[in-house]
Amino acid sequence: MAILAGDALVTVINVLAANPGPARLTGFAVCLFVVFSLQLFHSLGRPWQWPVRTRVASLSLQALASYLPFLWVGGAWGGMLGFLGGSVLLAVQGRAKWPLYLAVAAAIVPALAAYDMTPVMLAYGVGFTMLTGLVVYGISSLSTLVAELYAARDGLARMAVTRERLRVARDLHDLLGYSLSAITLKSELTYRLLPAQPHRAREEVTDILTVARQALADVRTVADGYRAMSLGVEVQSAQSIWRPRASRCGRRSPLPACLSVWRPFWRRCCVRRSRTSCGTARRRT
Repeated sequence: MAILAGDALVTVINVLAANPGPARLTGFAVCLFVVFSLQLFHSLGRPWQWPVRTRVASLSLQALASYLPFLWVGGAWGGMLGFLGGSVLLAVQGRAKWPLYLAVAAAIVPALAAYDMTPVMLAYGVGFTMLTGLVVYGISSLSTLVAELYAARDGLARMAVTRERLRVARDLHDLLGYSLSAITLKSELTYRLLPAQPHRAREEVTDILTVARQALADVRTVADGYRAMSLGVEVQSAQSIWRPRASRCGRRSPLPACLSVWRPFWRRCCVRRSRTSCGTARRRT
């Protein structure tokens, strides 16, 4: 924005130094406003995504406003053709944009030659137009890339938050699902045993309290970031849950010493198995 405004300011100073008449100065001001507005429109609006008709119309209007002032203020307007070259590079896609860009730069030669410019000034006009077009194209493309980078970073941040929420949900299910299932199972058993076997029901209530306290301790431990899990303790816990249902949970061989403790990163690949009269129940932890 500042570079565009600076280039336009230099053109205004050159035109005012030539002391044109009021009519020519008015035409110059109108064309300057049109060129500057369209250039901002092209630099900030991602013109390569526009429909073809819109791009052709905007470039045609900018080209008309870029060449007409040569009839009124002469070579003092020459610096504004670089804006048209930058707009061509931004709006035109494919290989055609570079020939059109060179054509815009070459078109300044007859415009300046009509005012008896020297070959050195003609070469300077072509070089300045090409350089201005490249600067406009580079800065506009860089601002677009920065905007896309910020958008991509925001998208990655949202994806990271979503993945973290899913991970926390899975960990919470693995942590509390077993305890809540055990509490539900023992509560149903206690409800059935309460009329006939109150002492047995009291034992089950004690087990429910133990499981609930263990679940609370697990949540607090996980909140601290670490929990060492013993495989033997987990097997005994599974046996205590399935035993009231006349189920049988056993292992055919002693537990290896290397499996006496589950590492925290093994939790998701460990499976509890309980053999019942109806089959084998498995739970992934």
